[in-house]
Amino acid sequence: MYQRTFLSLEEARKAVDAILEEARKNEPYYPISVAVVDICGHLSYFAKLDGSFPVQVRLAINKAHTAATMRRATGAVGDFKRKYNYDTGTFGDEKFTDIAGGICITTKDGTPLAGIGVSGIPTPEGDEELVVAGPKALDLPYR
Repeated sequence: MYQRTFLSLEEARKAVDAILEEARKNEPYYPISVAVVDICGHLSYFAKLDGSFPVQVRLAINKAHTAATMRRATGAVGDFKRKYNYDTGTFGDEKFTDIAGGICITTKDGTPLAGIGVSGIPTPEGDEELVVAGPKALDLPYR
């Protein structure tokens, strides 16, 4: 029998809370959205700060989905796309994005557990810097 390990709801909340806490410290303040999906790409937990834009909701979910299903950071997907001149439509999934800000949380032995995505900082690099607070709060690696 095949078994999979997933993040619990409590672990997902803890990761999101850590990211929201970091975001609230930023000056200037940016209203962000944060999504956690299971390794199959299904939404597990979501939160947004007051003032978050609707497009940020979709982007956070799509970043988490891409990171989980591709088992790597969305920024790395973007690097691959540019290096080999791929279109994200090539992957056959309308939720795929190559915008940085999504990462794959793994177990200490490298088994993928979940995807987590952030949207709302004015640059994808800013989202990417912020999203790592999630797995760090869980003391788990990411890629």
